[in-house]
Amino acid sequence: MKTNRDLNITSGLACHPQYTIHVPMGAAVIPVPHNGGLKTPTGYALDKPQEFGVNYHDAKHYYFWVPADAVTQ
Repeated sequence: MKTNRDLNITSGLACHPQYTIHVPMGAAVIPVPHNGGLKTPTGYALDKPQEFGVNYHDAKHYYFWVPADAVTQ
């Protein structure tokens, strides 16, 4: 899955200063499963946010959410 348009994604990290990253069309996206184990995803997130300037810690510990209407197969 990939993004179908350019996006500006703002981090939603409450314990850190917020910052915005630019994500170009075609960036890899992963489905994020529901914590209860449902087979349908509850949302989508960047696969490798560090490619767009996210630091190692944030890329490892947080999802960078992508709107569902910005994702194509």
